[in-house]
Amino acid sequence: RRSRHRVFDADVRPVLRTTTAAGLEYRHIPQLIDVADYGELVASCLPGVAEVAGRRLTAAACGRLLGARSWDLAVGRLGMAGHAGVVSRNAGVIRGLADPEAFWAGVSEVMDRLAARGPVDYAARRDALAGLTEIPAAVLDGIAVRSGMPACPGQYRHAAAWVWAQVTGGDIRDAPAYPARLADGRPTRGAARRLDGAHRRRFVAALPPAACEELLRYGVRLLAGRGVSS
Repeated sequence: RRSRHRVFDADVRPVLRTTTAAGLEYRHIPQLIDVADYGELVASCLPGVAEVAGRRLTAAACGRLLGARSWDLAVGRLGMAGHAGVVSRNAGVIRGLADPEAFWAGVSEVMDRLAARGPVDYAARRDALAGLTEIPAAVLDGIAVRSGMPACPGQYRHAAAWVWAQVTGGDIRDAPAYPARLADGRPTRGAARRLDGAHRRRFVAALPPAACEELLRYGVRLLAGRGVSS
């Protein structure tokens, strides 16, 4: 059936919405759309847009179809207001597309998939894991022994960030393990932040499959302990 949501500006096109996706709310949209869903349904519509940026733009587009009257409001409703400027700039690509209807149809199909899988309350998951800044040494060290996971500087924080990103559908760089400011109020930036980012990428690249499975199970247990379904 046709979308129950109005078209508020030229960026947003009316699309067909199925009854499957009719019950979705903002909390059911992850901050980054799944890699496979984005690749199969939307990526070809956004040539030249980096994958993470495209996944975030697609999430915001889902928010527009849910009724957000602007891109800024959409990212705000999805809990990623800090990315509003980038999303708004990337949204300009949509206006220049030869076939914007194909983009919006792809976004609608993404919403159908999200609805068919659950839906999942990603906002509740973010709230539940807002304090996840490190994986306890006793937990991660055991996983490392069993899986052969190599040691890495900052690994307890990087593991926490990886779990947060996997469970919440967010950008690992936005994880609570990487605060925007230090305890004394100074912003985290410069060479130390770049080095930490390099260590994070190294940690993620070296994660053995067995370690991934155990870390995901740990994340699910954390959710359950806070009364959030997985």
